[in-house]
This record gives sequence, C-alpha cells and structure tokens, in this order.
Amino acid sequence: MGDLAVDTAYPASWRAAGPPLLAAEEWSTAMAGRIEGEQVWFSRGEAPGGGPAFGIGGFVVSDPGAYPLGNAGALFADPGSPFAPDTAREGLTGLDTAALYPHLLLTYPGYATFPLGPGDAGEGLAAVVAWARESGLAAVALPYAEADSPLDRAARALGAHGFDLGGDAYLDVPEDGFAGYLAALPSKRRTAVRAERRALRGHGVRARVTERPDGALLDRMAGLRTANRRKYGLPADHGAELLRLEAVAGALEGRTDLVVLDPGDGGPPLGFTLFVRDGDVWHGLYTGADEDDPRAVGAYFESTYYTPVEHAREVGIRRISYGLGAEEAKRLRGCSAVPVRGSLLGLAPGAERVAARAADVWKEAAG
Repeated sequence: MGDLAVDTAYPASWRAAGPPLLAAEEWSTAMAGRIEGEQVWFSRGEAPGGGPAFGIGGFVVSDPGAYPLGNAGALFADPGSPFAPDTAREGLTGLDTAALYPHLLLTYPGYATFPLGPGDAGEGLAAVVAWARESGLAAVALPYAEADSPLDRAARALGAHGFDLGGDAYLDVPEDGFAGYLAALPSKRRTAVRAERRALRGHGVRARVTERPDGALLDRMAGLRTANRRKYGLPADHGAELLRLEAVAGALEGRTDLVVLDPGDGGPPLGFTLFVRDGDVWHGLYTGADEDDPRAVGAYFESTYYTPVEHAREVGIRRISYGLGAEEAKRLRGCSAVPVRGSLLGLAPGAERVAARAADVWKEAAG
C-alpha cells in the first residue's frame, strides 16, 4: 500500500475520498477541542476512486486530566471510567495510569473508530502502530471500534487488549413513520409513549423542526445544556456551550436539523435535540431540557425519539444514530445496537502492564 503519511492538517486526499460525516473536514472543524490532544491523520496508499487505500484519524493525548471519553487512561484503566463495570472499579484503583501517557488515540470527535479506504486494515494499523512506537508514545488505543470488524480484529492480532463498551444504538425509521414505530413497540411501551406525549400536550408543549437556529435560540440551548451538565456533575460553562453550538451551526450549515419544544405561553423553549445529517442518517449530537419546569417532563424523549421519527422520512432520513450509553432507555424506545469494543496496546513495558491488568479486571467483572 505504500509508505505511511502523517498529517497535522486535514489531508487533501481525504477530501477526494468523500468520507462519511464523522471523518469529514467540516466535522473536525465543528468539533475542534472536543478531544484534548494534537489531531493527526494517517494515510497509506491510494484507493482506485481517490483517497487513501487506508486512512484513520486520531489524537496524541498527553494530559492525564483530559476529558475521559477522549483519554485512554481515564476510559479503560481508571476507577472513574464512564464505561467500566461497577464491579471493576475497585480492581482498577491504584493502577499506574501515568504510564499510558502520551498515547495515540485512534478515533474521531464523534466517538467512532473506523478506517477509510478499501486497503487491508491489519497492514494499515500495523504501520500506524510502528509510527507511534518510533515517536516514543507509550500506547495506542482504538476506543470505539465495531466489535469483530476488520479493524477490531487487526488490533487483537497486534496484541491489543479488548474492553467491551456496550452497544452503539440506532433506530431504523419505518416506512410509515411514527405509526410503524409505535406498532413495533410492546403493548406496555406503546401505552407509556402515548401517555408521555399526552402529558406534554396537556401542558401546551408543541414540537417544531428547524434547520437554522437564530442567536436567541442558540443562547437558550446553551443555557439548557449548561443546567443539565451541572445537574450531573459535569463541567458547566454557558459561554463554552454557546461557542460549541455556534461552531456546529456554522461549520455544518445545511446539515443540521433541530427539534425544539415550545411552551404554549410563548416563553423560551423547554427542550431541544440537535441532529446532524450524514446521507440518510441522523446523528443525535446535543440535547437539553428544562428539568426544573414540570411542563418539561418527558421533553427529552419527545425531542430525541418521537418527533424525529415523525419527521425523518420527510427529509430523507432512514436511520437515527444515538451512540453509546443509556442502553436500557434506548432499547425500551425501539433501538437496536451494534456492539462496540475498545482496544489498548501498550508499547512501553509499564503501559503494557497497565493495559493487561485493566483488561483482566474488566473481564473478571463481566464474568
């Protein structure tokens, strides 16, 4: 496939490949700073139709305090990991996670790890690992690969340790929209969904779908996200949230759809969910709801599931992607899931000891 090319700016060859949204230049622009590290792009060879025969993006992460979802030490080897089984947390206490830095985290800012191009994933990944070793990095992580995909199997073949992260949830929108969606749910769930929607409408709440939020709406969205993040103990800064939303609206103009829940009294919105188009797929990106307002009970499910299903087919959307986490809530609302596995390969002896021990602890906890 040729030599490995490493770029710190988005490669022109990737533009020629017409990559999926999460590997596209405009997505990297919109998500700048979401993963804390030096962004790099790897390319090897040339595909017949343009673009690399093998390509993958990543980040060199040096800060142990970086956001956990973009930080292999915090994700796999720390007792506070957002994905570790509860019964694994004691066993992860005291691991020398500092030995994992700096590491190469192979993923995109949408928390998906996949290669571009038709080339051999094993050969491509081996070249990237060789670069990381030569660069003096302590480890290589592939945090969000589809389980048993060619890339995941390539990581196993190179000796990486695996961590089962659950499922990447999605909902295939029925041809007849919400009617078909509702009919496919179990009877008890159908009753619950109808009750949730009746309650919102009884409070005068109405949903609308828009492509272009104005400044006032973006500011309200930032406020709702800030309040929600504060409630769950996450970093919460209104200005930072507003900048993120403005970046998305600017870089992805024409590719976003926003579900807004308005109260009947003309006051500020009670909730929203922002989706980004990737062909005929919607990726759920940001959401927020005024959880202190009793009228907003069920607002999250309305803006994230029910109204989107009603309108998806109208704009050519056939699948809605909801990502990792909250698996039971997503299953109850009709989602299926693709199993996702993380991988961690120690290149330095200390990093390998931590990776091996962390993987053993996860497996023991899972039974």
